[in-house]
Amino acid sequence: MALFELTNETLIQVPETRFDSEALKTKDIQRLLRQDISVLSGDLRVLAEDYGNWEDANLRVDLLCLDKEANLVIVQIKRSDAPYMELQAIRCAAMISAMTFEEAVIAAARDPYAAALPLQEIRAEILDFLDWNSPDDGEFAPAVRIILASSDFSKDLTRSVIWLNEQGLDVRCIRLRPHKLEDDRVLLNVDQILPLPEADAYQTSISKLGQLERLRLSGQQQRRRRFLSELWQTGLKITRLHETQRPAIQPSSILLRIRPGISLSYVIRKADSRVELHLQRSERTEGVYQHLQRRRDDIEQSYGRPLQWRERRDRRFLRVQEIIEGGFLSPEESWPAIHEKLIDAMVRLDRVLHPLLQQL
Repeated sequence: MALFELTNETLIQVPETRFDSEALKTKDIQRLLRQDISVLSGDLRVLAEDYGNWEDANLRVDLLCLDKEANLVIVQIKRSDAPYMELQAIRCAAMISAMTFEEAVIAAARDPYAAALPLQEIRAEILDFLDWNSPDDGEFAPAVRIILASSDFSKDLTRSVIWLNEQGLDVRCIRLRPHKLEDDRVLLNVDQILPLPEADAYQTSISKLGQLERLRLSGQQQRRRRFLSELWQTGLKITRLHETQRPAIQPSSILLRIRPGISLSYVIRKADSRVELHLQRSERTEGVYQHLQRRRDDIEQSYGRPLQWRERRDRRFLRVQEIIEGGFLSPEESWPAIHEKLIDAMVRLDRVLHPLLQQL
């Protein structure tokens, strides 16, 4: 699909460029995506770049990531003419499928492109990202997801990806189309083409649940997904906020993306749940971060009660959240009351923060 510049008088088509042209190198895209991986998915943390710590295999994972459910995520970034892209990703997925939590910490510590941080600090960051107090709080790497990012995909590859998803794997194709402006600036059109987005967000979540049933989910996982599903249905009846959002429904959270690097989400745990604003600090979001910090007292006063402000020592992200008592292991008869409290907190947080973000 073409990209156009809108002026007062006409529409001007912005011409496409290509990877590995003078304007845009594949490695540039990889570096920029590492800095803001939320462009591809809002639930990821990069562990390592160009990862390939295995013997007898000349393979590299462009970006090795972790999602909020402790699944490992392989991100491969290629030109449109890269052969056997999905097969290479599957081989890498098989090789890292047995990675442990401590091995993931070591991989992040050894990443030559990352800031040199003590092992314990990296360990604490990963635990904080997962909302775990210790590695024993959950199962690490229960599955491996794959994200293929390219300027185009062949029909053979898309057929393969559709079949892999039908077998219960989680493989996404995200098309990256660069466009060069007359002043040499480059725009990047990011579009997920597989799995195809559905118009109805709730139906999309039901489809995902059907696929994941093939993975023989544990009783707790099924219970948590049912809690999330009923939460979203209740929200559709109570607030238009759910109607106007196309959420990313993850195994333990519902993510409402505001803009790259900034999101609102429901995070569901065993005994408690939370509603939070998550801001990933970058050049793009620095102004928002500073503005929220200056207005902290006003935000809490407008919200109506204190909020928790969580920030890592390295200040890479900020979380503003309220914790609600009750989670997916609570008695089912208490779920409606928990859902209503969570939705009320989400509406309050959106009402307070939306005008502040609009000012920026």
